Amino acid sequence: MPTTLMFAGKPQQVTDPRAQELLKENARVQDQARAEFAASPGATTVTVPDATHYIQVDRPDAVIEAVRTVAAKT
Repeated sequence: MPTTLMFAGKPQQVTDPRAQELLKENARVQDQARAEFAASPGATTVTVPDATHYIQVDRPDAVIEAVRTVAAKT
C-alpha cells in the first residue's frame, strides 16, 4: 500500500536544556525510523524544509500534494 511519511525541516525551538537533549535523542531515533520506513515497499518520505512539526499548518499545499500523490498510486 502506498504511504508517505512527512517530516518537518525546521527543528522545534526550546529553551530548556533538558528538552534540548531530549530533542537531540528524538532526532537520532527518528532518523533511524525514517530509514527503516523508507525501505518498506510502497513507502516514501518527504522532508518539508520550511515547515515545523505542524506541517499541515505551515505548508498545507505540501500535505495536499502528498495526499494526491498517494491517491494516484492506488
